[in-house]
Amino acid sequence: MDDNNPAEAGNNRNEKGQFIKGKSGNPNGRPQGPIHIKELEEAILKAEKKNNKKFLDLAIERAYVNDIVLLAILKKFIPDREKTEIETPEPVEIIIHHDKS
Repeated sequence: MDDNNPAEAGNNRNEKGQFIKGKSGNPNGRPQGPIHIKELEEAILKAEKKNNKKFLDLAIERAYVNDIVLLAILKKFIPDREKTEIETPEPVEIIIHHDKS
């Protein structure tokens, strides 16, 4: 197979390497495996029992010492202003204090 020829990368691409209209980029389709919610719930409960704390409390504590965890939590719970607008009857101010001491 010629690595420089995108058409030879698979039979569902044209000579420019783009997917051919009507041909799937994933011919086998989406995997049909179940979402493992039950296992996730059990893992969270196990972690809560081990740490003697609620999962969210532990995540927030870690956010105080690790900026990456803090940003991940904020991105999950605070909508991106460019994507979402929320109308409220009066202005809302969000203040986040982060003491690194």
